[in-house]
Amino acid sequence: MEKKNNSGMLVGILIGIVITLLVVVGLFATGTIGFKTSTTTDNGQTSNNTTEIESYKADDYVTIEKVNIGDEKVNVEKVVFKNLDSSLTQKFTEEQSKLIESAESTYDYFINKAKRENISISGSYIEGTNYLAKSNIWYQINKDILTIYNELKESGELGTATLIAVINIDLKNKKVLTNEELLKLGNTNFNDIATKEYDRVVEECSKQEKSFCYYDGKNRENYVEVTLEEHKKNKEVFIKNIESELDELIKVYIQDGKIKYDYSPLSIRLVNESIGTGGPHSHSIVEVGEYR
Repeated sequence: MEKKNNSGMLVGILIGIVITLLVVVGLFATGTIGFKTSTTTDNGQTSNNTTEIESYKADDYVTIEKVNIGDEKVNVEKVVFKNLDSSLTQKFTEEQSKLIESAESTYDYFINKAKRENISISGSYIEGTNYLAKSNIWYQINKDILTIYNELKESGELGTATLIAVINIDLKNKKVLTNEELLKLGNTNFNDIATKEYDRVVEECSKQEKSFCYYDGKNRENYVEVTLEEHKKNKEVFIKNIESELDELIKVYIQDGKIKYDYSPLSIRLVNESIGTGGPHSHSIVEVGEYR
């Protein structure tokens, strides 16, 4: 009777060990936990040898700080990095600095204009707010990829403008993912997007009375007449031209397990063999697939 009880206990212990191992393996497989290794060498430097388990938490890498610009008419914030090599974050930091500079210029322009012309700037606020410039920053980790999205809305002569800085960092491999790499995770690429944009613009032009609606993006006064028939005949050329520019025109990121990209429809303007970059007054978000 005692041997049977001991056997039962042994089986129970073995089952518990197996279940524990399966859970740990599952955590590694999903990227919930990873290995971070470090050893102090003879010269006091740290090298990667010994093993300790590291989990990924967004707050371990990012904090948000307010940027002091003018007065309460501006609500601008910035991302401050921690525990990340500056070589990974340099480009984003530079783009973020441009957003801050733009907010400063917007504030100075409207405040000085109001003083100079002795007018109220109430009509120049971002629609639905009491701000001349306002930040919207979010960050999250999907598996082992840290995404940071910094959006600045500001008043402009033509309405509210939107400026964006985005970064996607592969924490496991310590690298910044490119737009192309992210699109690949969503089972798409620049050529697919370029083709869809070409079809969209041609469809819009087909609805207009004129047979062309393209202008030289570098000079809005220099209109170029291109019939839809001519355009369709050279479809592949135009698609290739759009594709070559997309990396600079779109912002790709991961949000809530979905791969998305943000762009301004104004930036996709087909002109003979080139495209114009348009303005930041109209933005669209497109979902391309799930990140699994």
